[in-house]
Amino acid sequence: MLDPSESEPTLRKMLDQADFSFEHPDPAKAWKVFKAFVRTPVNCVHDGVLFQCGVYDWSGTELFTLDFVRQFTIESDEFNHTEELHLTLTCPPKPDSVSLRAKLWMANFESNRNDFFAAVEGRKEFQRGLRHSGWACKLQQHEV
Repeated sequence: MLDPSESEPTLRKMLDQADFSFEHPDPAKAWKVFKAFVRTPVNCVHDGVLFQCGVYDWSGTELFTLDFVRQFTIESDEFNHTEELHLTLTCPPKPDSVSLRAKLWMANFESNRNDFFAAVEGRKEFQRGLRHSGWACKLQQHEV
């Protein structure tokens, strides 16, 4: 079972093994690797998975964003907290992407990963987002 502190390097290694390029990111490949990563058990009290997309200005510039998130609730004798691991892809928005916005939590699918994955892949926001170009990608883990 994976320790939450090993999550970011583990996902990065999985992306490298899949020949994912951070310089020229392919969101479909990122999603495929992220799905495999979600199947990796992590030692935490709660393990949440979120897909969100839309036009956000999180960086100070409006960008179309596909954000694949895994959230860990960690409890210990000394310190209880939540961490999120984000695999975030951004690109310049297109006129038709301004209205695209979605947020899906795996918990809403009775923890059935396959139903969650199918729901994400069936969303028009996800499908249209995959057709964008000019992607940048960032992988980061932080406390919430």
